[in-house]
Amino acid sequence: MVRPHSSIVPWWSEPCGATTRHVIHAPTLCSSHTMAQHWIERGAEDWMPFSVQKLRPDMWVWLRANQQTGGRGQESKGFFCPPGGLYASLICVWPPLPVLPPLALVTALAIADSVSERCQLKWVNDIFLDENKLGGILIDRHWGTPLHTCIISFGLNINTLHTHTPQNRPINSWVNTGEPSLDLSALLWRIQDQLQKRYCEVIANGGLLSPNLCHAINRRLRECGQEVLCTTASGSVQGMCQGIAPSGRLVVHSEQACQEYDVLTLCILKRTEYNEIVKPL
Repeated sequence: MVRPHSSIVPWWSEPCGATTRHVIHAPTLCSSHTMAQHWIERGAEDWMPFSVQKLRPDMWVWLRANQQTGGRGQESKGFFCPPGGLYASLICVWPPLPVLPPLALVTALAIADSVSERCQLKWVNDIFLDENKLGGILIDRHWGTPLHTCIISFGLNINTLHTHTPQNRPINSWVNTGEPSLDLSALLWRIQDQLQKRYCEVIANGGLLSPNLCHAINRRLRECGQEVLCTTASGSVQGMCQGIAPSGRLVVHSEQACQEYDVLTLCILKRTEYNEIVKPL
């Protein structure tokens, strides 16, 4: 059973616009995302002051840590979470929608808008600062349940002084580019403000991206305007990436047609320094 570190601080609640945020902020956690999963699956945990059944659409529950010993990335891969980063998981309830919204892209946009104009989005769940990855997003949907609950987790290398992971992989961070350190609590609440704004747009549009959201995402999307190679359930497609459609699908202009695709993997061609395969949530 995953439990918080013994030095976890008490939770607190405070009004925030139309919502109330409930916050647990610990010096160290194993994984805020795993803890949130266990709480939703089991309905209650001794470290959470209320049960899952008490969740309402006007409640946002945050689990946050200064560092994590078992951070998670895509496909259960480890994610190095040393001190200085912003590591948080949001548990929130969505109303029933006609379509599943593209939460990874919307969340990435909210984070990029909160950090810096220099931030870019790398399809489908990475945030880049200039030419290097700054952080990533992990989303777990509990869709179709009466509560339509989502866990939206992210890790951002903001004030991280480490330059390499234990596996000697390079780490890019905000401060290591020469920028001054940021107040992580203030940054988190800026992100929440942007998330609320963007999510309201998605809900008002029935789960689809509004023209405003499409434009904002495509302006920051690294793949937009690039020659790409995609794999789909029916085969491979090569062409020019035109950006994101309201459905959240990728629009690719190939020799055959210009159309939307449910993409499984994607790589940018003719930019070999970023020619790596990424996978969706």
